Amino acid sequence: MIIGDPASFFPSFPGLKELIDLYEDLDLEASRFKKAAGLDCLKACGECCKPAKAQIEASVFECLPLSIHLWKVGEAESFLQRIASNGVQNICVLYNAKNSPLLSSGCEHYAWRPLLCRLFGFSTVLDKHGHPRIALCRAIKEANPQTEDRINQEWARGLTPMIIPHWAQKASSLNPHLGAKRHPINQAVRLALERVGFQFYLLQAGGDKNSGVGQEDFKENPVEKRSY
Repeated sequence: MIIGDPASFFPSFPGLKELIDLYEDLDLEASRFKKAAGLDCLKACGECCKPAKAQIEASVFECLPLSIHLWKVGEAESFLQRIASNGVQNICVLYNAKNSPLLSSGCEHYAWRPLLCRLFGFSTVLDKHGHPRIALCRAIKEANPQTEDRINQEWARGLTPMIIPHWAQKASSLNPHLGAKRHPINQAVRLALERVGFQFYLLQAGGDKNSGVGQEDFKENPVEKRSY
């Protein structure tokens, strides 16, 4: 098994395979929803990446696929350095503000983004009565003022809403230890990178051997503290 393949980390992180499958299901559902509702993100927007830091939250568990990818492609240390330099409360470390045809989404690793990033802008929250309410982002509302009315009409015709709490509960239930607590996005990415880095070390050293070394065996910072 190739180190860096997510499958090599399945024994160390319960629920990881199911999380990857969940992301695939979510992306399919989101694609269907956007097509049926005639809705999509604005090209080269990135507004959802820019809110005040702590408003974007993720669990460590949600960031594991991203972290495995970053270690695999050799960018993990670079991202850890960025977070150390800019602070966990700064703008999302994955966001690149440069206008580039290769980074039209603004996210440097869009395919590996956490759960909330896959839902933001067109998903649904529940009001105090338990009724779905579309949570459009400001940019979409301003560009297409009739979008909310059109989506409500599609719901009336049977379109299934993308309800944020339902998807979040599905994800967190796969690994309650790492999935229940939410952090500002940069802190979640840092903690996930450190955990995956620890497992990377074990795999490279041949020390894993499916020995059951897992998240309960170390705390928030499993990797030796660095000074950048």
